[in-house]
Amino acid sequence: FNMNVAKQREYVFLDMSTFQTFEPDPKALSAQFRVLFDHIPDQVLFGTDWPMFVFSATPKTLIDQVNSFDGLNDNELEKLFSKNAQRVIDVNTHQPA
Repeated sequence: FNMNVAKQREYVFLDMSTFQTFEPDPKALSAQFRVLFDHIPDQVLFGTDWPMFVFSATPKTLIDQVNSFDGLNDNELEKLFSKNAQRVIDVNTHQPA
C-alpha cells in the first residue's frame, strides 16, 4: 500500500480487506496497520472486493484476525470497520429518540 497519496489527499482512502494477499505474517501485518493508524487514521477502511476478489479465508476469519492485532485499540477498530466508511458515504448513525 502507498499511504503517501492518502496523506496528501484527505478524500483518498485505503481499503485493507485484501491484506491477506500481500502480508501473510500476522506480526508484520499488525505493524503495517499500526503505521496506517499513526498517519491516516481517518482514511483506513475494511471493505470488500467480493465477488471480484477471492479471499484466502472467510470474511469473518479475516475480521477476527484484525481484531486480534496487538496495538489497535477499540476506537481504531471501530474506525476501520465502520466509522470511516460511514463518514465516506455520509451515513447518519444517530437513532431517533
